[in-house]
Amino acid sequence: NKAIQAKLDALSTEKVDNIEIGGRNLYIDGSFESGNTHPVRGGGLWEIIPSDIARSGSNVLKCEYNNTTPRNSYHGRDISLNIDEVYTFSVWVNISSDFAGSRVALYLEKGYGLSKSANLAIRDEWQKLILYAPNNPTNRDVRVLLYVFGQTAGSVLFDELKVEKGNKATDWTPAPEDVQAEIDDAKQEALTAAGNAQN
Repeated sequence: NKAIQAKLDALSTEKVDNIEIGGRNLYIDGSFESGNTHPVRGGGLWEIIPSDIARSGSNVLKCEYNNTTPRNSYHGRDISLNIDEVYTFSVWVNISSDFAGSRVALYLEKGYGLSKSANLAIRDEWQKLILYAPNNPTNRDVRVLLYVFGQTAGSVLFDELKVEKGNKATDWTPAPEDVQAEIDDAKQEALTAAGNAQN
């Protein structure tokens, strides 16, 4: 059907045109729109939730804890990078006014051991954490972690996680794989709607 194909083509063009020029995001689903969770360890309750204050899309990653025993917890996954290249890691963080804990950080494991902590005095507004990782001549895998230390109350929101080559943090953009996934989903929805209309 030509009308359906024209709509799909227009949608694809719109998705591509809306990508800002900047460093290619190497972290898939950095705006947590897919709803897929990643490995979690520790006492925090981590979930992807809809939020009207999301920086992009409609979801954020939330860590909430209400146990009386302070615990450390993290959310993250491993990604592969090129050996001997410099990378920049960034994420937006929003700490609730009732948060009780010792630290909120973006942390890199597996050969890096680097971290960048949030300012715990800034509450109920977004702050950007930026971490520069020097070239690593031996290890191409890195574990990217969103870490909450000693949490006993309140919550922390995370959004727009980005990993990019170079030593400059650029505005958040989806990974190309995320854009393609949105296009594929839209095509499938259109095909399903067209099939239902013919029945």
